[in-house]
Amino acid sequence: MDDSLDPKVWINRAKGNLLRAKLPMEDGMYYEDFCFDCQQCAEKALKGLIVHLGLTPHKTHYFGKLFEEISKRLILPDWCEDVFELNDYAVITRYPDDFVEVTKEEYIRALEIAERVYTWISGIVK
Repeated sequence: MDDSLDPKVWINRAKGNLLRAKLPMEDGMYYEDFCFDCQQCAEKALKGLIVHLGLTPHKTHYFGKLFEEISKRLILPDWCEDVFELNDYAVITRYPDDFVEVTKEEYIRALEIAERVYTWISGIVK
């Protein structure tokens, strides 16, 4: 079976990103990288939910497109709008020339959002 068609694979990958986002801060580590993992956790979890719903996820980092697919089959929680805060972390944190410093407070917020998405979706995709 193609792993991209198995929602549990997506959820496990999301969990891996979430666990990495929670690693203790050490020298040479950046909140930007942790926020990228938060974004990836949410994206992969959402794609896992899309697969679980019998749909094919778009190859996109934009949450709007993912929520559009999910909303065809589920009513989205009100807090889903918060997930859009993670959109920029898909790109701005990846390359030194696009580097935008992320504060500890921004990281904590990103982690809260990623945890909420992961918890919601892992409760659906079992």
